[in-house]
Amino acid sequence: MSSSECPPAKRPRTEDTPPISRSKTIWYKDGSVVLQAQNTQFRVHWGVLSLHSSFFRDMQDVPQPPEQESVEGCPLIEVSDTVSDLENLLNALYNPLFNKESLPFNMVASIVRLGRKYDFKELLDTAIDRLTRLYPSTLAEFHSPPKSPSLITLEKGLQFEVINLATENGIFSILPCAYYRVIEQYSTNQAPIFNGIARTDGTITLSAADQTVCILAHAKMLVAQFQPGNTLGWCPILNPATIDEQGCTDPATCRRMKDRLFRAVAVPPKLWALASGFTVDKWKFCPGCTQSTKDQITTGQMNMWESLPSFFDLPPWADLKNNV
Repeated sequence: MSSSECPPAKRPRTEDTPPISRSKTIWYKDGSVVLQAQNTQFRVHWGVLSLHSSFFRDMQDVPQPPEQESVEGCPLIEVSDTVSDLENLLNALYNPLFNKESLPFNMVASIVRLGRKYDFKELLDTAIDRLTRLYPSTLAEFHSPPKSPSLITLEKGLQFEVINLATENGIFSILPCAYYRVIEQYSTNQAPIFNGIARTDGTITLSAADQTVCILAHAKMLVAQFQPGNTLGWCPILNPATIDEQGCTDPATCRRMKDRLFRAVAVPPKLWALASGFTVDKWKFCPGCTQSTKDQITTGQMNMWESLPSFFDLPPWADLKNNV
């Protein structure tokens, strides 16, 4: 373990320093090491830490100086993490059933942050797996029915939190889907993108850079979805060739219905690029135009999904690798 990996030096105590407290839930009497985050101590086991983390495995092998501070005979290691992050990580480490449950986002985020920092590889992999299943990189997975219960507890502002976590921790593969869900959700009211989402635990906001990414991508996708070959490219008001005179048995009616549908989806402007709720069979087209429109929507969504990362200035899907 290099000197840069060592825990921070012990912080001096002053009269203004809050008293040290022991965790009420993670204090094992047979524990062999005490971790301290802020002013809370957790007594755990070297064996458990070193089994799952190369960082702590290497640290255990480093001889401790005689003046090493201890608690009840256990070495004390102070870390610079928040109490909640460390507590969430340790709860996951000591609870063999944690990964079978729907987890709150803050626990997933803690595991990502500390899993990267201290190389808890298995825990980190499980957290990233939850995120990538909720924010997939294929259109088929994107359109698949939501799992119940959700892998991550759904709450207001979740998309913002996911984007913040992904950009800060190099989980780039989930960003196109997460960005898209934001601009789709707030397609007709973009105020939350700028102002954030108010919750009882505070306001969840996007960074200024991510706000810009979302607003620009929304504007580009509103136009792109109507281009020939994309999701709504079959609208004859923009692309007259979409009415196939040879395959259509009632061109006048089909053109009129498509014009009406165009106005329904375009006023007010709304993002339909990857929407899964198109009920073409109910649109009263002739059989030929019904099938043709279905095929064009399917192909158009595939095209838009393939180019989705580019709307957010990200590399193509094949080059969009995580850096964790």
